[in-house]
Amino acid sequence: TSYRINETIRALTVISVLLLPLSVIAGIYGMNVQLPFAAGGQNPYTFYGILAVMLAIVVGLLLFFRWKKWF
Repeated sequence: TSYRINETIRALTVISVLLLPLSVIAGIYGMNVQLPFAAGGQNPYTFYGILAVMLAIVVGLLLFFRWKKWF
């Protein structure tokens, strides 16, 4: 049972580490202040750029976890 608990905790840790940077980015860009790439909504591709950065972070973290054989 201890091994199963450790595997469950490891999976939950991986999920939380994946979601933390995404939550931080979404929280920062949700604030009502001037931010890089915001530019008053003049560029319609800014949203997709931020999504691409978030996706790159997730893919990078997944590759790192796969490399360390944690996931």
